[in-house]
Amino acid sequence: MKKLISLMFLICLSCTAQQTDYTIVLEQLEQENQEKLDIGKQMMQTERDHLIRLDSLMNIVYQDLLRYKNTNKKAMKIEQEKWVVRNNVDNKETWQPITQSIKNGWVIGDDMKMIAYSKQADLKYNRILELIGKFED
Repeated sequence: MKKLISLMFLICLSCTAQQTDYTIVLEQLEQENQEKLDIGKQMMQTERDHLIRLDSLMNIVYQDLLRYKNTNKKAMKIEQEKWVVRNNVDNKETWQPITQSIKNGWVIGDDMKMIAYSKQADLKYNRILELIGKFED
């Protein structure tokens, strides 16, 4: 239910396109994630869910940037495509040792996967901050 409410809030946020609102939501997502991690249960799933939420927020901020900000849309799309390519390479490098270990028959604990999801989430978090900053330009 909380996930549904969070997603609904993100969709509503899309309508306002206020830079400070994005920052507030981003910090709330970070705080909620940390509180769940502090509990110490289902940490890998917590990081995965956090990554999914950040991905949704990033897409909303990006779309709103294109929609509401008077910016060079073509340049913005090219920049985002370059970021996606770099992000995909980083993700592949992050998951490659884990995937290879599984292929070799090793048992991989959730901690390794949690760290991989966390690294992906950090990259998305930083990109969201970059996109939010573009509302100031």
